[in-house]
Order: sequence, then structure tokens, then C-alpha cells
Amino acid sequence: MDKKIEAESPKARTSKSRESCRHPLSTDQMVEAGKDLAASQIELRQLDDDFKSVRDEWKSRISAVEARVTAQTGRISRGYDIKDTECTVTFETPELNLKTCTRDDTGERVWVREMTDADRQLVLDLTSESEQGEYTK
Repeated sequence: MDKKIEAESPKARTSKSRESCRHPLSTDQMVEAGKDLAASQIELRQLDDDFKSVRDEWKSRISAVEARVTAQTGRISRGYDIKDTECTVTFETPELNLKTCTRDDTGERVWVREMTDADRQLVLDLTSESEQGEYTK
């Protein structure tokens, strides 16, 4: 029979440290964590909605500036603008069954087209001269 002889070890050297260790949650802690989670989800949803709103606003602002850039680019590349301009249409000019549109500001011819059936209809002035005087007073 051999008896195991336990040797006394010299005093062990120790040091302190901090480690991440598992700590099970109590029922109260689980309930509190659930409440915190619900509040965080509500806050997250609200922030996401706010972000979408701001993003949409910025997209709209960017689109407006892009539209201006496109219009300005087209204007420069064409070298002219299109604007409503006062014009006079003269019928039966430069020949029968044609009408001519002329700019009032420059006298430039805008177009010459065939007269339509509506253009060929005469407008009758059925008011007498005395009636015309009454309307102009």
C-alpha cells in the first residue's frame, strides 16, 4: 500500500483580473429588458420615419435643382428661348388659301400655313353704326 504523499506547495502566486462572465437574468430583469426593447423599437421606427421624410424632402430639392440644370443646359445648347410672343396672322398672304403669322415685335415671319375651313369663314358684322357707338362709349 502506497500512501500518496502530498507535497506542500509553496504559496501560490495570485493576481486580480476582470473577465466577461455569464450572469443569468432574473424574471424582473427580463421584464425590464423587454420594456427597454419595446421602447427602443418605437424610437427606431420613429427615427426611420423621420429619416425617410427628410430623405424624401432632400430628393425633392435635388430633383428641382436637377430640372433647373437641365433647362439651363438646353437653353445654352440651343442658343435660344421659347416664349409667348404677340403676333399677327394675315389671311390670303402671301397668296390665296395661305395665311402668314408675323411677330409684332420684330416683324419676322413665324410661319406660313394653308388656311383651314374655319379660316375661310367670313365674320359678319351685324351691328349698325349707331349700335357700335353705344358699345364703345
